[in-house]
Amino acid sequence: MVASAEAAVERYGPWSGALFLRYIGSYPMIEDNRLCAEPRTLFDAQVGYEFRPNVKLRLDVFNLFNQQTNDITYYYQSRLPGEPPEGMGDTHVHPGEQRSFRVSLLYRF
Repeated sequence: MVASAEAAVERYGPWSGALFLRYIGSYPMIEDNRLCAEPRTLFDAQVGYEFRPNVKLRLDVFNLFNQQTNDITYYYQSRLPGEPPEGMGDTHVHPGEQRSFRVSLLYRF
């Protein structure tokens, strides 16, 4: 199961903001479903301030609650030095990003 949702306020005077939810449910890593990846939920947020009709400052916060999670998890055979030639089955992950920020200045011509 995969889900995403957003709650946004486009204009509250010069302010705007949004909260984003991204959920990826558990999924099987091998065909017989004996090994499954953990589900994960991440939140991102955004707040903006419009100085003039064509100038806006925006702050984005990614991984708002600084969840320690993996972007993706795999299971496959791999071999490190000293391991058997046929390798060993193991879980491999791509770790998720820690909380990060982006500041943008938007100017419309």
